[in-house]
Parts: sequence; structure tokens; C-alpha cells
Amino acid sequence: MVVLALGFLLGGLGSIPPAGPVTALVFQRGVAGRSLDGLMVALGAGVGETLYCGLAVFGYGRVMDRWPALQPIMHVAGAVILVVAGLAFLIARHPPRDVRQPRPRPRAGEARQLLLGFSLTALNPSILVNWSAVVAAMHSTGLATLQRRNGLEFVAGACIGIVAWFGFLVGMLHRHRDRFPYAALAMSLRVLGAIMLGAGLYSTWRLLH
Repeated sequence: MVVLALGFLLGGLGSIPPAGPVTALVFQRGVAGRSLDGLMVALGAGVGETLYCGLAVFGYGRVMDRWPALQPIMHVAGAVILVVAGLAFLIARHPPRDVRQPRPRPRAGEARQLLLGFSLTALNPSILVNWSAVVAAMHSTGLATLQRRNGLEFVAGACIGIVAWFGFLVGMLHRHRDRFPYAALAMSLRVLGAIMLGAGLYSTWRLLH
């Protein structure tokens, strides 16, 4: 149970920083009154990140020892995704419409949102690097030694923590979004885009230097 709680804590805390396309999409869905879509994006992202977390726990280190050139490639992929997503949110138009009347969605909308959230994490292998650093730090500090049994608990806890944080974010937006002008919420989306763009450019600069 201790390892499960540790995975929950690290998964939730790791999802809080706003410099990520999943956070921006969940925020966008919540602002538009599409809470279910936001939850589906979060669930898909949680599944994708859980797979990376599992790889980090059960063998990523051995892969990197054999092919160390993969790590900078993964960092590049993560930086590119941040730059592209940041630009998309920064320049996107957010017309001042009534967000309390969301547009009707097709029947398969939830499945598409689930796949979108999964794709955003699955196509960002830098997440694997981040989880590997977390696992390595846990081993080196003696915080926890992950083996087959408790490793599964840790991965499950991380998945629950990720989805729980985004669920909390969607719930807060659903409850309080009407208290803020839509123009301010639209500006918040552009700010998220600027943060992602800046993070991606900074990552690129570090890789080049």
C-alpha cells in the first residue's frame, strides 16, 4: 500500500505543471463546458503514461544501457511536441461564445477524446525518460526498491494519481468557470500555449548546447 500511495502521489504531482499538451486540452474542454470530453482525454493520457511508467519500472534502464543514443532522440521528440502544441494553443482563435451551451458532439466523441489523450502521451517518449529518472532517484535514495510485485502497485498508483488530478481540474472548471469572463479563460489558454512553447524552445536550446 505504501508503494501504491507513492505512485499515486508522484503521478498526481507530475501532472500538475501546466507545460504540457494534455493539461492544455483538459483545461480547454473544461472551459468549454465539455467535462466528459476532458475526463476522456485525461483517462487516455493516464493509460499512455501508465505504459511508459511500466516500461521505466520494468526494463527501460537496460534498453538505455544498450542503446544510449535513444535518450537524446526521445528528448527531441518531447521538445517538438511541446513547440507544436504550444503554437497551436497560442495562435488558435477562441471566439467569445456562450460556453454554457456546448456544441452537440457525435456519438463516438468520447472514444475520439480517449484516443487523443492516449496519443498525446504515446507519441511523447520523453515521458519515459522522466519516469526513468523518477524510478532511478527512488532506488538511489532508498525511498523504494521496485520489483515485480510492488512495481505493479507503483504503476497502478501512478495511473490513478494522473487521472485523479485531471479529474479534479475538470471538476473545478465545471463548478467555477461561470465566475470568470470567457475572454479571460480564452487568454488563459493562450498563456498555456506560451508556456508550452517556451518549455519546448528551452528544451531545444539545452539539447543544442
